[in-house]
Amino acid sequence: MRRIGESHRYLVLPDDSEPQWLYDLVWYRDDEQGHLCELALVFESEWSRNRAHIKFDFEKLLAAKAALKVMVFQNKGDNLESLWSLLKDGIRRFEKHSPDECYILCAFKEEQFEFEVQIVS
Repeated sequence: MRRIGESHRYLVLPDDSEPQWLYDLVWYRDDEQGHLCELALVFESEWSRNRAHIKFDFEKLLAAKAALKVMVFQNKGDNLESLWSLLKDGIRRFEKHSPDECYILCAFKEEQFEFEVQIVS
């Protein structure tokens, strides 16, 4: 994710010299005076299978002013449909949702050892 952001000329945190900033990973731009002028992508991940932990990290994305919002989490068992519903319902219920936002939701299905991705825009 870092290399992709940098290839599109974004500054990316965390990097080798700076820790993470607000989210697990961000793509951003500063203006000529060093002021933040764009937050292009925010990325959160939760690797515990705890539903409350997944919801907590996902809700950080709701507050971000970024066009692209990525959530990666893991799932074991048959509760993936319930998790999709939880996340999509969170987007619908958030009153300050902007129509230009795109959520990329990525579930790592442990038993199949593969990702399932859903996009909500």
